[in-house]
Amino acid sequence: MENYHILERIGEGSFGKVYRGRRKYSGHIVALKFVTKRGKSARDLDNLRQEINILRRLNHCNIIAMMDSFETEGEFCMVTEYAQGELFQVLEDEHSLPEEEIRKIAIQLIQALHVLHSNRIIHRDMKPQNILIGSKQQIKLADFGFARAISHDSSLLRSIKGTPLYMAPELVQEKPYNYTVDLWSLGVILYELAVGRPPFYTDRIVTLIQMIVREPVKYPPTMSASFQSFLKGLLNKDPARRITWPDILHHPFVQETPEQLEARLQLERQVRALPRFFKATELHLAPESESEEKIKPSIERLRACDEWKICDPETGRQLASNEVPRDDTPNPTRQTSTSNENNNNESSPPNEGNKHEPLPPSNIGSSGRSVILEAFHTVWDRINKELDMQHVQAGLLGAPLFANAICLLPSMPINEISGEILTKVDSLLHFLYRSLVMVLKVVGQFTQLKSLLQIKDNVHRFLGILVENCTAIQTDDKLVSEVLYKAKHRNADIFTILLWGLASSALHQIEQYFATEFLSVILRRGVLPKHQVWRCAQTLFPLLSDASDIAVLSALSTFFAEVIESCHIDESALTSDGELAELRPQDEELWNLVVRGALTLRCSDSIFRLFSNNTLNEDGGPDASSKAQLLTSYNIRAQGLLDSGIVFLLRVASKAAAQSPLNGANGKNGGENPSRSEEMKMFMSVFKHDRVWGIFDDMMTTGGVDFLSPWGLFCFLKLLRIVREIQCNEAQMEVAVNEHLLLHLVNLLDLKHIEYLFRWPEVVGGGSNAVKALVHATVKVLGIPFAHSVSEELLVDTQEILYDAKCVQKLLGVLGFVVSTKELHLEASVLELPISFLSRLVTSSTHFGSQFVEAKGMLVIKECGMLRSSCSPSLIIDTLLIVSQLARSSQDNYKCILEAGLLSEFYELMQHSEAMVRAKALNCIGNLCRHSTLFYSHFLTPLGGSSSSTILAGMIQGLSDPDSYVRRFACFAIGNAAFHNDELYDALQPAIPLLVQNLRNEEEKTRSNAGGALGNLVRNSDKLCGDLCVHKAPWELFELAMTDSCTASRRIVLFSLGNFCVYPQCFNFLVDVEPGFVGELEHLYDEVVADEVSRRNIRRILAKIEALTSEDSGEYIGAE
Repeated sequence: MENYHILERIGEGSFGKVYRGRRKYSGHIVALKFVTKRGKSARDLDNLRQEINILRRLNHCNIIAMMDSFETEGEFCMVTEYAQGELFQVLEDEHSLPEEEIRKIAIQLIQALHVLHSNRIIHRDMKPQNILIGSKQQIKLADFGFARAISHDSSLLRSIKGTPLYMAPELVQEKPYNYTVDLWSLGVILYELAVGRPPFYTDRIVTLIQMIVREPVKYPPTMSASFQSFLKGLLNKDPARRITWPDILHHPFVQETPEQLEARLQLERQVRALPRFFKATELHLAPESESEEKIKPSIERLRACDEWKICDPETGRQLASNEVPRDDTPNPTRQTSTSNENNNNESSPPNEGNKHEPLPPSNIGSSGRSVILEAFHTVWDRINKELDMQHVQAGLLGAPLFANAICLLPSMPINEISGEILTKVDSLLHFLYRSLVMVLKVVGQFTQLKSLLQIKDNVHRFLGILVENCTAIQTDDKLVSEVLYKAKHRNADIFTILLWGLASSALHQIEQYFATEFLSVILRRGVLPKHQVWRCAQTLFPLLSDASDIAVLSALSTFFAEVIESCHIDESALTSDGELAELRPQDEELWNLVVRGALTLRCSDSIFRLFSNNTLNEDGGPDASSKAQLLTSYNIRAQGLLDSGIVFLLRVASKAAAQSPLNGANGKNGGENPSRSEEMKMFMSVFKHDRVWGIFDDMMTTGGVDFLSPWGLFCFLKLLRIVREIQCNEAQMEVAVNEHLLLHLVNLLDLKHIEYLFRWPEVVGGGSNAVKALVHATVKVLGIPFAHSVSEELLVDTQEILYDAKCVQKLLGVLGFVVSTKELHLEASVLELPISFLSRLVTSSTHFGSQFVEAKGMLVIKECGMLRSSCSPSLIIDTLLIVSQLARSSQDNYKCILEAGLLSEFYELMQHSEAMVRAKALNCIGNLCRHSTLFYSHFLTPLGGSSSSTILAGMIQGLSDPDSYVRRFACFAIGNAAFHNDELYDALQPAIPLLVQNLRNEEEKTRSNAGGALGNLVRNSDKLCGDLCVHKAPWELFELAMTDSCTASRRIVLFSLGNFCVYPQCFNFLVDVEPGFVGELEHLYDEVVADEVSRRNIRRILAKIEALTSEDSGEYIGAE
């Protein structure tokens, strides 16, 4: 701080304070952002350092410049350039802008985003408040607190960060997303600049999310065609169809004329370059940097072999080329040749780039050959010793021993490279392939692949010896021949070497695995041009059909899943060096697979061969332990080898679904969707074979012989859900699922399995997140028949299996486990989907309700606190549905509900902020007094420390609720509370005027329930007749009966009116108010000829009028 003057505060928020300041001894005005460390977690601090790192390495006139940064014990301080205003202020002042101004802003924002995305950075919080305005109206993108560099392992992220109004649909749905979320936000901002508000706006977060996901964007008619086209490209709900780079740069709306481009560039040049005040050492090292420092000694071993000179393996002494012993035998011809070469060398300047060029054989005498041959054997013995001790030490690729071995080989005459040496060369090659992937993973973390390519000289020399001196491979395949030809040249890179080895079939299975894995990692890094990705796919596709080894099949599945996901292959992939390559007929299957998601039977057979027991137990043993041990010896983790096949099928399904004209191939209506693409039909046809479900059955029975990881199982469940949702009306497939998989799926919820998974280390797919993912995925698959329109027979069959498998008990066991592990921080959100599914089961059949009660489900609800007002509304509602169904179905369930002690929760829920929660709580209370008076006295018990805080008081309060749905169920609950006896009549007296008021409600069922409740208030005694007459309840009922056009409501009101006519006080009141009411009832009787129930109720009224002292046996129970 000693370098800055603070001038004034210009902003404050939850992040900290922002001041305008000036650099001392200069005129530089800056913005100083102070962020306190107090109360922030380590992750928060890392995010702040991330923002600083991002800003420091970005240098563009449309991105706010980081000029300095420092950190104290209590605060961070970031010194940035000072911007004069915010785009948000412009919106507040102007409300909307002309299109020409919007176009200028759009061009600058696109330039800023292009820089970010080119550096693999997603901003993730684009909004007008984060867009600043600098000098000369330069637009500046700022606030990178949510920005994130895209991981080298995946270009898809899942975490939600940012402002909801500007979030893309995939972001609010917590789906995987990439840089296109910034393009959606850009579209929303530009739309707001034009219209004055975002395309989707509401103050209710749930409604906002629904609007963003479902509702189309409405464009004003005054918007120009080019601007509307541009916004439609940005605001496409499908991220795959959203306009992206480089197309966005060439769209007509933002396309600049040469004059406009020159003017903009001139303006950018006029904006002075800002100074940078920080030093590289001042910034606090992020964890990544710290990790780099820790393993720096290890990285030193991976330096390029060009740093090493040839050494004597016995003495370690460096040998220059002129120190190699020469043959002293006189030979005039050889001496002349040598003399000429030496003279040429002396007159030529030294070539540092070729200091390891192999010595020509003519320069080496027989004694020299012996020394080199002996040196090679000595070096090899030491390498072999290290291999035996350390297995696969990737560092050897850049180490002196390996360099010595490779550099010695070219100096050896061809006639000496035979027999034993070729055997050693072959072994060394196998080791090389095993090491390549490990080198990439280690070096790539710090040097992003380029350093790896520095070791290629070793590989080149080694390959040259192998190709030139080993038996040539004869092939007519054009692709293989081309690869082999290029591999023979010294300038071949590692990519070419790998393709040569794979295409030539010269590699063992374990080498095929490592080579394919290596290509997959390179593909994920995004360093290969499209035509090389296509070339890789061409080389590997035949192997996918022929491979039988589980490790090779897994690696191939991973590669093609990456190709499909990356979308790297299109028409431009067929172009190499500007010339269009001809697509061979045998490549059409591959092209349709990776570009359109067309899964052929041959390809699917290869993938399902990965899952079959024959592949897992190819050695014929009863289990795969020997296979796992073999893989482990090569540093390959056996668990998870099946995952890649599942991921491959998921990516194919996604690609095939994208080919649908309406992009609705994965719709949930089932059956033959006419809009479904041919590719999706091909994909779904694979699952119509019983053999497929048999393979899945075996895989689930054996757990994939431990080759399926928890994450792979989760992906399998996701795949199963996609397939079932698309084909939920396909009876044959659903029968196969019930027969082969349903029992396995229920068993995944077994308590022992959940406990083991929870305690399994997170680094290998266990822990609380794994439990949550597994439970949610399983429940989603199990619930498909209940959420879709399937046949009654199939639904009953599914219910029987779930009942016999004790699905309800297992789900309750999961919920109980959540309670028992609260101290281990298992998230409570894991409860929501299981409870939702339980509510579907319990409400679908009384048998499931009985299982729920027998398994002490009510106690689980209490222990889990599922009815606490702090829980999510969806969890509360689903739980209330279960309790309400149990109360409605049988009086026998009342005891367990009462023993759970949930009345205090019911009272709180009647005061809940969500109307649906209040309504469902009142509905449940009404069902608690449906069969008996067990709960009547408890409804009068004070709760919450106040004598007026009773369940009954909450019910009466609900009668005046602003939500009509709540009032409906309040009337229902009051009616049932007055049904069985008059115990609660005195306490219900305040409800009378509110019930009368609800007789005029627009909703039919509310009127019906209010009328029924008033009738029940005189059903058991005349305690309340006076109060009812004071509020004109009998006359209001009569008026409603005469005027209500709804048949159901009229029937209930007439029945209640009959209850009033038992008592002289009520009858006399009716006669006083409406002397001719009996005649009008008779007239109504003649009018409703078709409504026999209403006629019967009118006859009942007239009979009671005739005999006021007679008892009536009629009953009424409110309708929900």
